[in-house]
Amino acid sequence: MKNNNEFLPIGTVVVLKNGTKKVMINAYGVFPTDKVFSKGKETQRKKELFKYGGCIYPEGIIDSNTIFAFNHEDIDKIYHMGMISPEYNEFVAKIKSNYDNYKKQFESNENN
Repeated sequence: MKNNNEFLPIGTVVVLKNGTKKVMINAYGVFPTDKVFSKGKETQRKKELFKYGGCIYPEGIIDSNTIFAFNHEDIDKIYHMGMISPEYNEFVAKIKSNYDNYKKQFESNENN
């Protein structure tokens, strides 16, 4: 998916690459602290900050295993765009201006 610097609005529904279920974006700046799965298999967790957090759609957050962390480039298809408002535009401008610095600090911090 192109436009890796964009933050899609909360409520956007997507399908991830190699995914079969729709995922609804419900958070920004997510870092997994529990089990991490890639392509359906559990993998080693590394210190990484992801642009998005999401839950399966339409079920929502059923338990902690149904929360997803992913980046823009992991999105295969957008099914529905969330609401775009002046508040969203202002918030995303703040996120975009600080995200890369926050990501570098988080991923390099030895205490996390």
